[in-house]
Amino acid sequence: MDLYIRRRCIGYGASGEIYSGFHSDTHEPVLLREVRLHGERDGIPTNLIREISFLQEIEHQNILRNYGCSSHKQKDIKGVRAAISEQLHAYSL
Repeated sequence: MDLYIRRRCIGYGASGEIYSGFHSDTHEPVLLREVRLHGERDGIPTNLIREISFLQEIEHQNILRNYGCSSHKQKDIKGVRAAISEQLHAYSL
């Protein structure tokens, strides 16, 4: 996560929030999807693993390119998994 600077929240869902941000070296705009993991024994949800794996393999003009994912800890939360993807310009998610 140190490579990416998180800016403002632009949306949210059942599992977390979506933030706009940018790469700290290249200043390329990105989206950071933060999924909160509340419990060590639960681990990473299977559907999240499948989604990230799929997005890393697929390349299509109508699907945001995925740059990878990372995890870090926050106070009172076991971990946060962030999926990093390209940011759309002049379009709405």
